[in-house]
Amino acid sequence: MAISDDPNARLIYCVSKGLVKTVHNIVNDNDIKRIQRIQPKVIEQAIKNILDATKSGHLTIEQINKQGEILTLLCNLPKNVPQPNPKIAATALAKYAEYRQNQLDEELTNLIPNGKVKESDWAAVFAYIQKHKMQPSQASIGYLLRVAGANGQWDNVKPLLSHREPDWRMAGELLFMAVKAGQLDVAKQLCDLSQENMPNVNGIKRALKEAKKEGHHEIASYLSCELIHQSNLEKDPLVLTQALLQDYVAHSFVGSSLFSTQVKAVKNILSQVKRAAAQEHDDTSRNQAVLDSVQLLQKVVGDNKELRGYVDYIKAHSDKPEESPSLKAEL
Repeated sequence: MAISDDPNARLIYCVSKGLVKTVHNIVNDNDIKRIQRIQPKVIEQAIKNILDATKSGHLTIEQINKQGEILTLLCNLPKNVPQPNPKIAATALAKYAEYRQNQLDEELTNLIPNGKVKESDWAAVFAYIQKHKMQPSQASIGYLLRVAGANGQWDNVKPLLSHREPDWRMAGELLFMAVKAGQLDVAKQLCDLSQENMPNVNGIKRALKEAKKEGHHEIASYLSCELIHQSNLEKDPLVLTQALLQDYVAHSFVGSSLFSTQVKAVKNILSQVKRAAAQEHDDTSRNQAVLDSVQLLQKVVGDNKELRGYVDYIKAHSDKPEESPSLKAEL
């Protein structure tokens, strides 16, 4: 079919076929008289046609990408070309991004089968994300995380989180699943999400109850620390360290002589943390005091999983200044 010489008809036709180069040539024509014949209402119709086609679900992502290139051209025309309504152009760009995201999310989640998920399926998921340089929506990343957890494929959680964080509801659901499965590292990753996406207090309390029920003492300690942290969000690492060690000592029941020795050692370290909190005022010194306390705690933690949870949490939430221990505990 021959393309009409009328620039308006040519524009509509080439847009419908996704002919990016031809559309570029039309709107960058050296013939000023011909280019001035393009009507703004035709440009706006072409924009509408692009949005309709993108939203239809009938185009491949490659075709959608071409439509996006054309849309960008039509919304950013040279000054000598008749212009579409600026509001229409701005709205169109936003809607196109939304429609494209929906298509990407649908294709992405369709890569995961309903039955047993293989590692090759996950490889396809990550390859798709990389190929299209996409950021999955929270809904799609939540679905993928849930599938990974349900199938016990926890190694995929961290790379999924690197592409997009789930919302706090999904984070709380996944935290419960991870705790039930004894996945401490995953629990840590979820508690380390941004403030708006991390599990809320109720989600952490629910997971903590499950950790205690399942006998996952280290996870339970870590989640106990997270609850304390959430109620002390404005406190610096040294004040947080003091609060956590106080909580550990307060909930410790002295039994064996070994345990009694550990509690005494922690009390000594706590005393020095309190002293540092009162005496040190610059951030570097306060952060160094936290790191020093971690080093001392690691010497006494042994195989005490409850204490290990506290130490891991303090370490995870401390800054990393150069190590030159300033605290010297009498252990």
